[in-house]
Amino acid sequence: MGQKFPEITEPLKKFILNQKLYFVASAPLGQSGRVNVSPKGYDTLRLVSSKKLYYVDLTGSGIETVSHMKENGRITLMWISFDKLPEIVRVWGRGRVVEPGSPEFEETVDPKLKSIPGVRAVIIVDVDMTGSSCGYTVPFYEFKGERTVLLDKADKATESGFIKYQSENNMWSQDNLVGLESRMPKNFLWYFKRYFMPSVEGMTLAAERAGWMLAGAALAGFLMPRISRITGMLSN
Repeated sequence: MGQKFPEITEPLKKFILNQKLYFVASAPLGQSGRVNVSPKGYDTLRLVSSKKLYYVDLTGSGIETVSHMKENGRITLMWISFDKLPEIVRVWGRGRVVEPGSPEFEETVDPKLKSIPGVRAVIIVDVDMTGSSCGYTVPFYEFKGERTVLLDKADKATESGFIKYQSENNMWSQDNLVGLESRMPKNFLWYFKRYFMPSVEGMTLAAERAGWMLAGAALAGFLMPRISRITGMLSN
């Protein structure tokens, strides 16, 4: 029978630390936005306390989780047992992104995790709720080992190569939300998407529920101060 908890309990902690694989799910606010689920391997996650955890995000072709964290922060992590104990553990929370080079990144991340090639951010999650449930339909699988493809490629890559790849692939999500800001030129397009797009998506949902007139007035209230803010930024 499924159970819910306000934090990561000791039994859940033990279960999580024994798993070799976990999944991360997130989504943008807009109704037309794409829900994202990503598998995570390697030793990339740390449990800070019963109410906080973090994992390092490695370079890849997409940037969905990072973008969703910057827009709304909603995140779910899931671990599954593939051996004799049938169990599924979920952690629901609010995440935020800290990119390399910032004091918080240096203070937060385990030095062992910083040394993994291709680290592009850390996702810090404040835990709202946790839960465990049966995994009776999950098949048995035997762990054979970590794939080394990413590490092999990283050994041959240079720092400038990573930066080039991230600049070409990780600046915007599929739904045009802001991704890696450290790789972005701070031009008008960046300011527009960074400060306007989340409000526009949110007002679209409001329009569907409360009517276009009310949403239009609310949208105007969102846009006017942001126009003034961006005008001030660009004039400096």
